[in-house]
Amino acid sequence: MNSCFIILAGGESKRFNSNIPKPYTNYNGKPLLLHSIDKAKIFNKYKKIVLVINKKHKDYIKNLNIKNIIIINIFFLIKSIIVNKIMCYMFLSWIVAL
Repeated sequence: MNSCFIILAGGESKRFNSNIPKPYTNYNGKPLLLHSIDKAKIFNKYKKIVLVINKKHKDYIKNLNIKNIIIINIFFLIKSIIVNKIMCYMFLSWIVAL
């Protein structure tokens, strides 16, 4: 069975009170989301890293130039897990940046 690391970044960021969604807000010189991706790569125990995004944030993702990451819309997350029969470890992107 394959294993993957899932970073959840598909929220609306309504409580964050910013024009920029929380995962794409800079912290220590780079977006919070990139901090999470870097931490996931350091673990080096997973065959795949899956980034779950909000479809409204596609433009932010394009600007980040993310490579070797599977990016899916939040609505397709469950379907992807069932179809690919992968064991996934959930990891919230905001926890990594703390």
